Amino acid sequence: MEKTNVISFSEVEAEEISWLFYPYIAYGKVTLLGGEAGCGKTMAALALAAILSKGGKLPLQSENTEPINILYQTAEDGLADTIIPRLLMFGANMNRISAIQTDDYLTFSNRGKIEEAIIRNNIRLMIFDPFQAFVGKANMSSANEMRMALREIVQVAQKHKCAVVIVCHTGKSTNYASLLQRIIGSTDIGAIARSALYLTNHPSKKDVKVLCHVKSNLAPIGQSIDFQITDNGIQWLGYSEIGEKDLLGHSSDGAFQNSVDFLKMLLANQDMPSTQVYDMAAKAGIGFSTLKKAKRYLGIKAAKAGNVWYFKQYIPKEGFA
Repeated sequence: MEKTNVISFSEVEAEEISWLFYPYIAYGKVTLLGGEAGCGKTMAALALAAILSKGGKLPLQSENTEPINILYQTAEDGLADTIIPRLLMFGANMNRISAIQTDDYLTFSNRGKIEEAIIRNNIRLMIFDPFQAFVGKANMSSANEMRMALREIVQVAQKHKCAVVIVCHTGKSTNYASLLQRIIGSTDIGAIARSALYLTNHPSKKDVKVLCHVKSNLAPIGQSIDFQITDNGIQWLGYSEIGEKDLLGHSSDGAFQNSVDFLKMLLANQDMPSTQVYDMAAKAGIGFSTLKKAKRYLGIKAAKAGNVWYFKQYIPKEGFA
């Protein structure tokens, strides 16, 4: 019978968490970067990679970082015509960014190849874009298969004290209790990560994106960050007051924003009977569930007068038009 190896906690030396970008990305841990298609996840990931490759200032930080070596694995965009031009636009040190070339599809289970690349190139950050391309044949709706698929990369990150950022596509549905749950597939995807960032269009500022910290097991939740994608790259605008509660229910497909705009206009100067609001929304092509999410998002209260329920007048939050 094989002997079971049991270790006493007294034999384990305590370690402090080492941070690449406090409190968002830690060394030796997995961080998710999720968002809907077209929201700028890859641009944000490349912008961060460029900063770290040349030792620049991370968003809204006052001091330069130490330049590090980065492994950037992409399965959707071409290196020569998309990834490289964007990195050059951001002023990246191209000598510090590399990728594993293989005849087969690289997956998280290719531990030998990934570890060899880390050791040979002194890699401190690995970015995989997108997550769905690196799980192999694993069923994303299966908790057991997702844990097995992610186990190797989690162990590699911890062993080599290497930060891992995994870019994830998310669904457009707004029927979730948290932004973390929007990540496509098993809840274990979000559960295994120690930190998660959600990127989406700002709910009230045109052409502005918001990067929201939605999970952190290692430090307090960080403040959201506003930025814009311009012809010259990314412009970091500042910390944002927008949090997860403000973004719940928000989707960039237009239906939710239409519902928000509808309620703002309808209730700008008055209370209105709920039945009348629902009737007018239906005629405007706005669904019941979408309207309820917009009502919750805007903080519109309901009150009863006699036997009639009313939507109370919409009063904008400070700094929220």
